[in-house]
Amino acid sequence: MLKIVGKISTIKSHYTNILIIGGSYGGLTSLKIIRDILKSKQTENKLRGGNEKLKITMIEPREGFLNLIAIPRTLVDMEFSSTQYFKYTDIGGLGIHRVIDAAGNIKVTNDKEDKDDLFEVTCIQGKVLNVGEKEANFTINGDESRNIKFDYVILASGRDRNYPVTPAGRTKEEFLKEMKEFYDVISNKDIQTISIIGAGAVGIELSGEIKHFFPNKHVNLIHPHDSFPPEPLSGELKQAVKESLERAQIRIHYDTRIEKELENGDLLTTFGSVIKSDLNYWSTSKYNNIKIVDKYLRSDFLLPDSTLRVNDMLQLSNGEKTILNFFCIGDIADLPIIKTAGWALFMAAIAGKNIVSNIFGEEMVERLPPTEKMPRGILLVCGNGDVISSNNGIVEVNNPEYVEAYKDYRFSSSFKYLQLDLPTEN
Repeated sequence: MLKIVGKISTIKSHYTNILIIGGSYGGLTSLKIIRDILKSKQTENKLRGGNEKLKITMIEPREGFLNLIAIPRTLVDMEFSSTQYFKYTDIGGLGIHRVIDAAGNIKVTNDKEDKDDLFEVTCIQGKVLNVGEKEANFTINGDESRNIKFDYVILASGRDRNYPVTPAGRTKEEFLKEMKEFYDVISNKDIQTISIIGAGAVGIELSGEIKHFFPNKHVNLIHPHDSFPPEPLSGELKQAVKESLERAQIRIHYDTRIEKELENGDLLTTFGSVIKSDLNYWSTSKYNNIKIVDKYLRSDFLLPDSTLRVNDMLQLSNGEKTILNFFCIGDIADLPIIKTAGWALFMAAIAGKNIVSNIFGEEMVERLPPTEKMPRGILLVCGNGDVISSNNGIVEVNNPEYVEAYKDYRFSSSFKYLQLDLPTEN
C-alpha cells in the first residue's frame, strides 16, 4: 500500500543514480533486473547502508504497463482489452517504494520489507522533454519543466504509430475508452468494408484480428510491394502469412499505392483505380521517440532511420566516441534484428546488469551476441487467429507453445519470465 506524504510542486530538482526513461517492456525489465540485483546484494551484505539510499527512477507517461503488442486485439475485443493494462503499483514483485503520480502527489510504501531496503525505486508518471549525458528535463501533467540529474540512464522510449494503435490515454480508464470508441466505429452496421494500408506486422495483425472478430465485414490489406512482411524473412514465412490471410478471406492488394482517401472513404490508387472502403487505417508510419535526446547527442549518434548508434554493451557509440553512462534499448537502438518484445527484455538485462556492475566497481561483461549470431525470428497473428512463426529458420503454423503464449500476446509468459505477478482483479 502507498500513502501520500507530499506534493511534487515543492520539488524542482531531483537526483537519481539510475534513470530509466520509458515503462514498456524494455523499461519495466530494466527496473526489475536492477531491483533484483540490488535486493540480492543487500541480502548478501554487499550493499551498504548510509544516509543516502541508492536511487533508481523510472519516468513513464502512463500510470501502468500497457501490453502494446496486443493493441490489434484490444481494438476489437473489449473483454480482452481490460486484461492488458495494469498499474505499476498493482504489479507484484516490482518493488516500487515511491510514486509521483500525474496529480503531483508523492506516495510512499507502507510495506515494512520494502521500507527497509537500502535502495529506493521511484516511479514518476511524467513525460521526459530532453535528456543529455548527465541530466534530463521532464514535466508532470504538462506543468512546468523539472530537472533530474543522474549517473546512468537507460533510454527505452520505444516507438509510436498512428492512433489508435498508439493510444493517447495515460490511465487504464482512458485507454479502455479509446479502445471502445474504435470498437464502436468498427461494429457499426454501416461500416461494411475496412481497409488497412500497409502490411507490416501491425497491419497484418490488425487485418487478421478485425476479420476474426467481425467475420461478416470485408477487410482489405493494401501493400505497395509484391510480398510482406517487409522484414528480411524467408519466402516460406511470407507465403505462410499470405495463405493464412487468404484462408480468412482477407482481400490482399499487392503492388498498390494509395494516392488519397476520398471523402466517402474510398481509396484512389496511383493507377487511377478506386478501392471501395468505409473505414481506413493507415499502418504506414512508425516514429521512434528519439527527439527527446539532446541535439548535440543526436548530431553524433542519430542515423537516418531514427535509430541511435550503440555498441555491443548498448552504450551510445559511433566507433569514435562512446557515452559510457548512456544506454539505449529496444526499438530506438540501431541493431540488425527484427525488433520484438523478447529482444527488448534481452537488451534490458544487458544494460541493467552492466550498470549495476559498474556502480560496484566490477567489470561490465554483458554484451550482445555477434551480428552473425543474432537470430531473426518473428511471430505474427494472422487469419483465423493463426500464429505464424519463424524461429531459427524454421517456419511453423500454430506451434502449440506459441499459440498458448499468444492467447494474451505474450503478456503472461513475459511476466512469468520476469517473476512478476498480476492481481486477480484490476
